[in-house]
Amino acid sequence: MQIGIPKESVVGENRVAATPETVKKLISAGHSIVIERGAGKKAAYIDSAYEQVGAKITDDAYTGSQIILKVRAPQGEEIQKLAAGTAVVAMFDPYRNTELDQFASQQVSAFALELLPRTLSRAQNMD
Repeated sequence: MQIGIPKESVVGENRVAATPETVKKLISAGHSIVIERGAGKKAAYIDSAYEQVGAKITDDAYTGSQIILKVRAPQGEEIQKLAAGTAVVAMFDPYRNTELDQFASQQVSAFALELLPRTLSRAQNMD
C-alpha cells in the first residue's frame, strides 16, 4: 500500500506527519512511502533522511497513494487531489470543518486524530 505524506499547507504549521524513524517502520511493515519534497523541512527533517530509510521524494504525494498522512486536514485545492477510496489521517477539527462534506462527496475516508479513543494512544500511560 502506498502512503503519501504531503507538505503541510496551514500557515504556521511546522510539523510533519511522520519522522524518518516512523517512515522506516512503515516501510518495514511492507508499505511504500512517498513524501512531498520539503515536507519535513520546517520540522528539521531533510529529504535525504527520508530517502536513507527507503522513502521516495516526489513533487506530488497524492497521486497513487491509498492513504494520506497529514498533521492538519487537507484544505481547498488539496481536497481536489484526493482520489475516491483514499483514506486521510489528520487532525480534522470535525466540529468546525466546513469542508468535510467535500471528502464525503469524493468518497474519501477521513480519520480525525483528535477523535481517536485514548486507549489507542501513547498518552494513555500518562492518565
